[in-house]
Amino acid sequence: MQNILIACKDGLSGFPQVVRAVYPETHVKLCADLKAVYSAASEQADRDALDEFAGIWDSKYPMIYQSWVGYWEELSEFFKYPPEIRLTIDTTNAVQSLNYQLRKVTKNRSSFSTDNAILK
Repeated sequence: MQNILIACKDGLSGFPQVVRAVYPETHVKLCADLKAVYSAASEQADRDALDEFAGIWDSKYPMIYQSWVGYWEELSEFFKYPPEIRLTIDTTNAVQSLNYQLRKVTKNRSSFSTDNAILK
């Protein structure tokens, strides 16, 4: 691989630094469960949604807002792209669903005649 345009991660410490050490031009985007924030139409709307989220949840989970603010550069990375591209960047659910289906099928090895059949 020669280059990575965008890398998505979810809570893996040190990931942005490692990716950028090998691929310095890579944009790193965090994946999180704050869909209202990610579905905002602009970076300002995103920040407003984050502040609204904090108003509701900050008393119970103050580290969420602090974490978002601390990683704002990575979190807001995808707003540099048009909405059509942002939809393809935020593919966590589709990828996770596919991985789940593959694990479900390959977990039951008796479904395959040999170990090599899994690889095919």
